[in-house]
Amino acid sequence: MKITNLDSVLQYWKDKKGERIAPSRQDIDPVDFPRIWPNTVMYKVIHPDISNDKFDFQVTRIGGAIVSMWGCDQTGRYFDDIFASPYNEQTRELFEIAVRTAQPSIVELDAGWLGKEHIKYKRLTLPLSDDGQTVNRLFLYLVFE
Repeated sequence: MKITNLDSVLQYWKDKKGERIAPSRQDIDPVDFPRIWPNTVMYKVIHPDISNDKFDFQVTRIGGAIVSMWGCDQTGRYFDDIFASPYNEQTRELFEIAVRTAQPSIVELDAGWLGKEHIKYKRLTLPLSDDGQTVNRLFLYLVFE
């Protein structure tokens, strides 16, 4: 399977998922899609606990095309350190929906949160689950227009 666009990445996720709620991180092999790997971001999901009542998300890997668009490597940084309002809450809500429902989503956006409203892109958000029960990572693929 040649994986080169949103539809093929979504189909790849579905094939890896099988009967589980989502594929695991180990199921996602960059060798399967070297051409799109620079346009991907992986977030670790930090679930709420007593000290924090909201989800958080930490960048665990970021592709070179995303680093170029963002202007720096955000690996290791947390959600609130990356996204500026008003985009913060909208993006957080979409990420949380993916975590709660284990369902993929595709949205059309602009890079206004970076002050680059002229950059339009589509973002495919794919939940991952290492234990087969809880979404613990989000895998994103961005296509720039």
